[in-house]
Amino acid sequence: MKLMKTFILASLVFITSSLTVKAQIISDLPANSMSHQSFNETNPKTIESEISSFDFDNNDVKENLKNQKVIYFELLGSGGFYSVNYEHFIKDRVSLRGGISYIYQTLILPVSINKIKHIKGDSFFETSIGSSFVFYDDDNDDSDFIIITGIGFRGQPIGRGPFTRFTFNPSLKVTNGINFGMTVGVSFGLSFK
Repeated sequence: MKLMKTFILASLVFITSSLTVKAQIISDLPANSMSHQSFNETNPKTIESEISSFDFDNNDVKENLKNQKVIYFELLGSGGFYSVNYEHFIKDRVSLRGGISYIYQTLILPVSINKIKHIKGDSFFETSIGSSFVFYDDDNDDSDFIIITGIGFRGQPIGRGPFTRFTFNPSLKVTNGINFGMTVGVSFGLSFK
């Protein structure tokens, strides 16, 4: 039951992450910037400067992360014991990840969509949702489908540089009965344009 609650919480964090950022920006605006004026009367340049002053979700970081690529090795996590992965940022803070792992006659293909939020410098908060396709090389030709979510932190420079990542991964195996699980992933690799 505890794993089920963790899985549901991770999924909710992923879904509501963009709403949280917008609410954070609005709640952090100084009270005097909106007092004694209606929103329509407020100088748009004042609002723009207030929002851009936050390091969290800075536009410069957004623009520079477009088309960013990452190649990394993940220990544990959504690829089983290990996986080799490629990630590509398709827009602002959203990336697609694909990986491969082969061990003990088992092929694992983890895929996910990731959303990151800028914290400060090269540090980001990350949420993800995806799946791992597991193929067993045996006489039965069995396979498994696992839904995996992720919550964690990453160190990723803009442009070229070392990449590190740490995630908690609640999972839900949906073949041959429903089973909940939890893994922790540690990743390191190279980020580049």
